Parts: sequence; C-alpha cells; structure tokens
Amino acid sequence: SWSSYSTMPSGKFINLRAKAFNDSDLLIDALSKEGEKWVFTAKNALKSRKRFSGGVLEPINFVEIFYTESKSGYYYIQEAKVIEDFPELRKNYQKLQWAFHFLKMISKGTREGLGDNKSLFDLLGNSLNTLQTCNNPLHLKLHFEIKFLYYLGFLDLNEDTSEFVARPVSENHKIHLTDEEFSFIDQKTKKLLKEMDLTLREEFDSL
Repeated sequence: SWSSYSTMPSGKFINLRAKAFNDSDLLIDALSKEGEKWVFTAKNALKSRKRFSGGVLEPINFVEIFYTESKSGYYYIQEAKVIEDFPELRKNYQKLQWAFHFLKMISKGTREGLGDNKSLFDLLGNSLNTLQTCNNPLHLKLHFEIKFLYYLGFLDLNEDTSEFVARPVSENHKIHLTDEEFSFIDQKTKKLLKEMDLTLREEFDSL
C-alpha cells in the first residue's frame, strides 16, 4: 500500500531510458524536476510485474518514484506511480520516434550530480505534451533543438533563433517559416548539434 512508502524519499521524474541488467533488474535513467539525471535500479522489475505494473518504468512516462539509497550510494526503486504517460504518443509510431529523439538529446545534455537546469525538464515535458497534438512534428523538433542548444550554452541569439527561444514549444504553430527558411535554420542547427556532441563527449571523457 502507498502508506508504507509515505516516509520514504521520493521525487518526480521523466523516465529517459530503461535497460535490462543482470537477469531480472532494470536500470532506469530518469530526469529530475531540477534537470539532473538520476540512475535507479529496479530490482526484479522484469519478474515482479505486480510492483511495477502497467509499464510504469517505461521511457517517456512522467512518474513519482519512491526509493531507498544504499550505503554505497546506489538508488533502488521501491515503488513508482505514473503521473502522466502521454498516451497519444504511443498511438502514433512517428510521434513516438520523435519523443525518443527528445529523450536521447536530453540524456546527452544532462549528468548525474548536475542539477540546476530546470529549464531542460520543462522543455522535455512541454515538448512531449505538445507533440501529442502537434500537426507539424518537424517544426516542433527544430524548436526543441534550438531551445535545447540555447539552454546548454551552445547557441547565441540572432534573428533566426530569437523567436524560437522566446516562445514556449506549445506556441510552435505561431512561428511561420517558409520552406527555405526552415531548411536554412535546420541545417545550422544540425551543425551546432554535431559540435555540441563532440564537446560533451570530450568533457565526459575527461571526467
């Protein structure tokens, strides 16, 4: 029952990745509301469907996680419940692929022990929510990537990008671009993402 977990530490997270570990455990990468990546172990999650029913630990889900911390500093999920599972994304294969793209980007840009980037959490949650009803996912993807690069300090504001940064992703449909403008900004964004990728990899390797 939930009452047995009321004294346990808990937090609200968006699940970024679930990876099988040992025979029956899952390793969960999750993004906290402060923009920090946490890594949890869910013991026997692949066998104990009762404790983690309904795909609660699947990527994309916004969940509340109740956990314990071992003396060695590992976090173990004891219970989790879904707050929002973005159901429309799971009905549309293409939108699901864009959602996983957002998760992958956020995963690249966040680290364990590095919080204080709430804007990334808000960006991911708002983008997943907007994607559910979005008619132009390619434009939303570009909007997401520009804000993502800006929040991580890899993009300077100019006349091409300032409206994307100023507007929330939910107002993506209000940004009007010709095909030529879209293509131009998209190419510049792709180049910046490659540069960011190399920089983050070098920083990570030097840790």
